[in-house]
Amino acid sequence: MPWRRKKSGLESSKSSAMLNQQGHLVTHFNSQISVLDGNINSKKSEVFSLQSDLNSLENTREKLQKDISTFKEELPSLDNP
Repeated sequence: MPWRRKKSGLESSKSSAMLNQQGHLVTHFNSQISVLDGNINSKKSEVFSLQSDLNSLENTREKLQKDISTFKEELPSLDNP
């Protein structure tokens, strides 16, 4: 068994403080990661909603273009009843 020097009270206290600080940092970073994950999911939902709105607008535009074409085709017949 390898020989180990026993830590002094001050060294032990410093080690404990460092581990405690590291634990707090890990907890803080995990919390921040959770917040960022929530923000990402929220933005994904917004993007999905905007894509849906865009598709709806594109469908409306296509319908209006067809209606305009139909109206233009019927317009001459309105001049000559």
